[in-house]
Amino acid sequence: RRVLFRSRGFTLQELLTEPLQPQVQRTNLTMDVKCLGDEHSQEQELIKILRSPEHHTESTVVYVWKKATADILAKKLRNIIRGGVKSYHGGMLPGDRRLVQDAFMAGLTRVVIATMAFGMGLDKHDIRTVVHFGIPKSIENYIQETGRAGRT
Repeated sequence: RRVLFRSRGFTLQELLTEPLQPQVQRTNLTMDVKCLGDEHSQEQELIKILRSPEHHTESTVVYVWKKATADILAKKLRNIIRGGVKSYHGGMLPGDRRLVQDAFMAGLTRVVIATMAFGMGLDKHDIRTVVHFGIPKSIENYIQETGRAGRT
């Protein structure tokens, strides 16, 4: 006996009302997507976001894929963004990573440019902005990284 399965698309409303659909939506998060042509455009948009009246004082995590990107971007932003900008990644010495995390937790550093190594076990209630400087490698990474914002 053969069973044939037919695949079909679902509307957003069907997915949202499906009782078996995991409920990962959080009403206190707003998500925006911007598709930009090149890295320079991305950097300019990031600066615009970080300087905007809405976000210019908020604790922010900017996720990148590569350690080198974290260091380069943090260096570029240090003189442009108020409140302190630091990089964080697995290539740093443990003591240096701890210093960055402690400064962020204490509010001495406002923006951390980090690989996904940053944030595991992080419980900072005032992170209001998370930026993905590129698409996360997986949906799991996206959910983990995004979940660092909007905690009360």
